[in-house]
Amino acid sequence: MRRSLLTLFTLLFFAPNAFAAITLASYTPDKQYDLSNYFSEDELVVTASRYTQPISQVAENISVITAHEIAAMHVHTVAEVLEQVAGLSIDFFGHDFGGNEYNSLLGSNSWHVLVLIDGVRYNNASAGDALTNGIPLQIIKRIEIIKGPASSVWGSSLGGVVNLITKDAGGSVRPQGTFAASYGEANSRVMELDVFGEAGSLGYYFYAGSHNSDGLWKDRYFANDPFYGKISLALPRDMELQFTLGHSSPNVKMIELPGSDFTQEIINRSSFASLSLDIPLQNNLSFYLAGNTFQQNYHDDRNVMGLGLLTSGNGDQMSDNIWDEKTYGLEGRLTWWTDTFNAVVGAESSRSEMDNSLEYGIVGWEGFSSIAPLAQDEKRAAFTNLTWQWQDLTITPGIRYDYHSISDEFISPSLGLTYLLNDNNLLRATASQGFSYPYLSLISGDGSNPDLQPEKIMAYQVGLENNSLELLKLKVNLFQQNIKDVFVSGTPWTNQGKERRRGFEIDLQSSAWHLFSAAANFTLAQRDNIDRDNDVTYRGNFSLNYDDLQAWSARLDGHYTWWYSSDTADYPSATGTICNLSLNRKFKLAASSEMEFFLAVHNIFDGSQYHDSDFQNPGRWVESGIKISF
Repeated sequence: MRRSLLTLFTLLFFAPNAFAAITLASYTPDKQYDLSNYFSEDELVVTASRYTQPISQVAENISVITAHEIAAMHVHTVAEVLEQVAGLSIDFFGHDFGGNEYNSLLGSNSWHVLVLIDGVRYNNASAGDALTNGIPLQIIKRIEIIKGPASSVWGSSLGGVVNLITKDAGGSVRPQGTFAASYGEANSRVMELDVFGEAGSLGYYFYAGSHNSDGLWKDRYFANDPFYGKISLALPRDMELQFTLGHSSPNVKMIELPGSDFTQEIINRSSFASLSLDIPLQNNLSFYLAGNTFQQNYHDDRNVMGLGLLTSGNGDQMSDNIWDEKTYGLEGRLTWWTDTFNAVVGAESSRSEMDNSLEYGIVGWEGFSSIAPLAQDEKRAAFTNLTWQWQDLTITPGIRYDYHSISDEFISPSLGLTYLLNDNNLLRATASQGFSYPYLSLISGDGSNPDLQPEKIMAYQVGLENNSLELLKLKVNLFQQNIKDVFVSGTPWTNQGKERRRGFEIDLQSSAWHLFSAAANFTLAQRDNIDRDNDVTYRGNFSLNYDDLQAWSARLDGHYTWWYSSDTADYPSATGTICNLSLNRKFKLAASSEMEFFLAVHNIFDGSQYHDSDFQNPGRWVESGIKISF
C-alpha cells in the first residue's frame, strides 16, 4: 500500500507539467509577491491548502472573520465570535463571561473540529476537543473556518477546521499598540495591552491581559491572565525565522450548582509555542520548516458545600481530577508554483503524552484514588495539495496519508472545483474523504478500548455565490455527509454507529448603503443516527451595522437557535434569540493615535438559550469601556 501511495504522490506532483500551456491568473503565492495588490485581506485564505490563495479559488465551504469584525462585536471569547458564523453551533458549558464551550460544524461533535493557532493544534489529546475560552481575541488577526472534512490537508478533522491566525509583528521603528479596558455588571472587567514594532531586522508583537468576573449567573467566577508574544527575524537571502509563545490559565468556578451539594472549580492551564523558518529556494520554490508544542493541565476540583445533601462538612473535598498532557510536533513542506499551477508537498509528525489522576474524598468513595498509566501515541503524515486553473475553472485535488501508532492508517483524498459561470455567479463543489482519530482517554485507561478505530466520513458539498444584485451578496451551500464507525459510548467504547448528516446554509451580506450595512445567515443541520437518536438544528444570525468611518459606529446582532432531539423531545430552553447592541464613539487624539468609547448591552431582550438548566445563559447585562490606539 505504501508503494502505491508513493506512486500516487509522484503522479500528482509531476503531472501538472503537461498543462504548462494553460493560462492562469497572473499571481503567485510566494512571500515576495504581494497578493494584496489584487485582493483585499478578507479575500485571501491559507487554511484550504496551506498556501495563500484568493477565496474565489477555494472549493471548500469557507468563512473568514477579520479583526475589525471581531472588535465590532464587543464579546470576550472565540466561541462568541464563532457563534455568528453560518454552519457553526456552540454548546456553552456555563454560558457566562469566559465560560467553557464546545464547537460543532454542520452537526459534528466537538472532537471532530480541529482548532489551530499559529499552526499549532489546540485540541487536547485526552478528550479530543479544544477549549478556547483562554485565548484573547485581541491577538487574532483573522479567523478562517472550513466547514466539512479537511483531512486531505490537516489529517484528523472530520468536522472541519477553525484556524486562528494571530497578528503580525510590527514593521515600524516607532512602537505602536493598543490599550483597552472595560467594566460591566457582576464586576466583569478586562484590561489589555499589546505593543508591536521593529528593531533593526527584528519585528515583535507582545500582548498581556487580565480578564475577571464574579459571575453573571448563579455567582460564577472567572479569571484569566493570558500573555502572548511573537518575534520575527529577517535573515540573509530573504529567509525569515519566527517564534511564537502563548499562555492562558482560565479559572472557572461554579459557586452553586442547582440540585447539588458541591462547588466545581476548573483550571485549564494551556501553553503553546512554535518556531518556524521560511526559506525561498528560488523564484518559484520555497521551503517551510516548523516545530511546535502544546501543553495543557486540566484540573477539575469539587468540594462539598455542607447543605446536608451529602454526609460531609462544609469545604470537604468530593473529588479531584487532573489531566496533564504534552504534544510535540514537527512539520516540513515545499511550495512550488508556475504560471499554471501551485502545489504543496509536505510531511508532519507529532507525539502526545497524557497522565490522569483521580481522587475521591467522601460519600463511600473516601480514600479511593486512581492513577492511569501514561498514555501516549504518535502520528505521522505525508500530503500533497494542488491547484490548477484553466480560464474560469479551478481544480483542487489533494491527498494525505496518516499513520497512528494505536489505531489505523488512513488515506484521505479530496477533489474540489470552482467555476465562474459568469461575472456574477461562482460555483463551488467538493467530494472528500476524512476521519477522526480516537482521543487518548477512549483508548487508554479503565473501560477504554485499545482496538477502537477512527471514525470515517465521505462528504459532498455544492455551493453557489451570487453577486448580481448591486448591494447584496448571496451564498448558498448544500451538504451531505455519511459517517461510519461512529464512536458509541459504553464499557468499552465501540465503533458500532452510523450517521448521515445533511442540510444547507444561506448567507447574505450587503454592501454599505448610506453608512448602513447588514448581514444574515441561516443553517439547517439534520443528523440521522442509524443506531442512536436523531436531531435537527435550525440556527440563524443577523447583524445591522452603522459606521460613518470617522466618529460614530453601532452594531445590533442577534442569534436564534431551535434544537430538537428524538431522545429528549423538544427543548424549549434551547429555542430563543439572544440580541446584543453596541455603540462606539471615536476621538482623534493626534495624527497617529485615537480614543474610542463603547457601551454594550448583551442579551438586550433577556432571552433564554441553553440545553442544561444547570448552565443557563446570563440575562441582560451591560458593560462599557475605552480603547486607546497609539
